[in-house]
Amino acid sequence: MAWYLLFPIAASASIYGEDDRAEVYEHQNQALVEVARTSLVAMGRGLPPQCDQQYETNGDSRDLCPGEMFEEQPVIAACSATIVDDDLVLTAAHCVPDQATCDDVWFSGGVYYDDAESLHPVGASDVYKCVGIVVEAEGDAVVVQVDRPFQAPYVPALPAREAVEIGDEVALMGFGGGIPAKIVSGCHVLGGSPARPEFNCDMLPGNSGSPMLTPEGELWGVLHAGAGSYVPDGDCRVPMVYTEEGLLPDLPTAPQLAAAIPLESVLEALCELEWPTSLCATAAVCGDQICSGGETYQVCDDCERPTCGDGSCELAAESHCDDCVGFVCDVDAGEHPVDEGCGCRSGPGRTSGWLVLIALVAARTFVGRSVIWSDRKN
Repeated sequence: MAWYLLFPIAASASIYGEDDRAEVYEHQNQALVEVARTSLVAMGRGLPPQCDQQYETNGDSRDLCPGEMFEEQPVIAACSATIVDDDLVLTAAHCVPDQATCDDVWFSGGVYYDDAESLHPVGASDVYKCVGIVVEAEGDAVVVQVDRPFQAPYVPALPAREAVEIGDEVALMGFGGGIPAKIVSGCHVLGGSPARPEFNCDMLPGNSGSPMLTPEGELWGVLHAGAGSYVPDGDCRVPMVYTEEGLLPDLPTAPQLAAAIPLESVLEALCELEWPTSLCATAAVCGDQICSGGETYQVCDDCERPTCGDGSCELAAESHCDDCVGFVCDVDAGEHPVDEGCGCRSGPGRTSGWLVLIALVAARTFVGRSVIWSDRKN
């Protein structure tokens, strides 16, 4: 089956020594597995994939050579991200550079394989919509707010207790190549500075925004840059392969490593904004002029009630409003997407089950998180 890439990904392709990417179900470090299952989210942009579209495989999308790892897996995500609080997500700033991009972005948990043949079942409740940029940290990290608080099984990642140093073992996870989640562990910090640690974790396009973790599964940073690219090998392509030290034969003294923005820099920017979050030892309070945490327009005036014509599609209140035209399909009484020019009909001969996960965003309930924080950012 072919797949379609949601939107182009600008990132690097680097393998250090052996390719260490592993499926979530295969990995032996249960602390990392737990983060992958409960705190890691895939990010996509634009109109959600529709049920009868065709989608590219990893191999077709990247013109990979036959036999490359995971070449037959589906391309789903554009970037990687991490849940860091009730309704906050951390990713690379180049993944969500502005509000216009945020308006088109969704996040989904549960995008991984349960075994060699089965994708984890994902439903509408796993998909969350980006509603606003909370703060951009120096470098290339951004915290965004989603349309509602994350619900079980999703929980914020645990912040690391100490900064990483050269020589420390680290790990990353995410959607390299856009395919379902992979974990990379056993890599090390080899250089850089406290403000931009550099390391030798295998990474591919789609890993932008990946959580950088300790072996214990604690979050210490966000991936923002890498070395290398896909390189020709005859009439196909392969990821660039470095030594474990990040070297190439023709550049034996110039290590090429990936880099991250430390969580400490992100928290400094977030707390300076006085955003109500447990990360800054504060809490959401109705009347603080910020729609956050568990607040909704139904219970707190900090959250604006959506109105038709405001340019924002809030499905709970305006699924039949012009604000939502071209973004979602209506849902009939049988709770199946119906075909109204956007190709979401399900049934015999149409894609069903897991592939419908993003199409089902049409059926889920937004809670009117029209965020009021622009004055705080200026």
